[in-house]
Amino acid sequence: GVVLKGDLPIGVARYGVDTWCARKMFKMDMSAGCPSIGDWSGAQNWDFPLYNWENMRVDGFAWWARRLQQLARYFTAYRIDHVLGFFRIWAIPRHNWTGFQGYFEPCVAIKGDELRALRRRNAKADESLAMQRMLEPAVRWHMLETELGEPLAREAVQRFFYDHGHGILSFKEEFDTVEKLGEALPCDGGPDDATNGKLRHVLWGLCDNRLALVDDKAGASGDSARYFLTCNMLHTRSYTLLNDNSDDIVDGMLDKDKLSQLWHKYFIHGQNWRASGIEHLGALKKAADMLVCAEDLGVVPAEAYTILSQLGILGLRIQRWPPGGGPFLRSHQYPVLSVATTSCHDCSTLRAWWELDEPAAAQRLLTEGYLDDAGGRGASFSEKCSDLWSQRVVRSVMQTASMWAIIPIQDLLDMWDELRTADPRDDAINRPDAWSAGQANWSYRMRLPLENLLGKHTFNEFIANMVSETRRAGNY
Repeated sequence: GVVLKGDLPIGVARYGVDTWCARKMFKMDMSAGCPSIGDWSGAQNWDFPLYNWENMRVDGFAWWARRLQQLARYFTAYRIDHVLGFFRIWAIPRHNWTGFQGYFEPCVAIKGDELRALRRRNAKADESLAMQRMLEPAVRWHMLETELGEPLAREAVQRFFYDHGHGILSFKEEFDTVEKLGEALPCDGGPDDATNGKLRHVLWGLCDNRLALVDDKAGASGDSARYFLTCNMLHTRSYTLLNDNSDDIVDGMLDKDKLSQLWHKYFIHGQNWRASGIEHLGALKKAADMLVCAEDLGVVPAEAYTILSQLGILGLRIQRWPPGGGPFLRSHQYPVLSVATTSCHDCSTLRAWWELDEPAAAQRLLTEGYLDDAGGRGASFSEKCSDLWSQRVVRSVMQTASMWAIIPIQDLLDMWDELRTADPRDDAINRPDAWSAGQANWSYRMRLPLENLLGKHTFNEFIANMVSETRRAGNY
């Protein structure tokens, strides 16, 4: 038989029917996104309003019940996009288009005393200056001169900044957010687009070049204010400038080591989202009688896996992205409550990964026994992912213990040489860098019409045999 599996996006359109009809269920002044932590290259702002869980709780999450009951009219199962957002979401003020100036919601915020304790004992600056150094962007003349060149840098200083001498600058109030800078520097096809685009890039980066943020929506001040360290703090130039020279009244006032320890406590060790995950996902699970699958990729809190298993929600397992790190998943490491796959819409296809992204990792997958009895142990590595190797990798995933194995159509077609796309990069679905390169995103279309594919009898028989041999043909 055929089972239809639906999709539940992490957010709703800001100007869609949901926000129009149930505005109190959303925080319209905030956006959801993704932080930049560790080796991640950049933050993301998805421009979805946040769910207002406090208001949703009042009527027993009735909005979710209506939504999922409608979904259940069409589907037997559904996938929760970015399930981590139901534990905690990266909450971004709408004015911060870049997404760097966000914080996890909910979270254990940092107290003012914790920030004030970072001031070095022998620092010549007082507490108020130390707090100012942490909360305001660190802008220096040499940064502008290096990135813009002297003539454009001087124009930018005159228009956008206060000059405090000694190369120290601060944004004027009318330009002190990413949104204000974006509106002042339009890129709308006019003759100034090139210059405005360059200024946007540099000035947005400087606006985000800060160590900490204060929650200006909490309605609190002084000791009761909520503070957050920036997600990319350890990689900012503001952090790099800090030193232990007590005579440096600007950059020598903070204890850099203690600040690093506080960052790790806040982002890595100091949060637990167990309660919010149980409440939010429990409400979804209760709302409709469907099998629930979750996209649980990324930096996953330890408690998330336990909660998903406790609620009977299937996680997603991609062979090359094992939970908790490590090179690859072996067949016996896939839990029953999971969906096994070779790739997904947010990453490159198996063949593109093998040939273009990480050929060295592909060599380990092939030669070090990770394919188990699907073949490959001790084999000679080829930089070309042949149809034979695609078959073996797909088979290794199909024969796992996962309740479901769902293989993207691109990886299935790559198992048959005549059905392959010439360039595997053309098989990508979500390419976040496409817009900046002037290319289309989310534009993938299967190269062959289904009618033609139905006529590929040898290929279809091969797929049917693999499904049968890996014991995927039965009912659940």
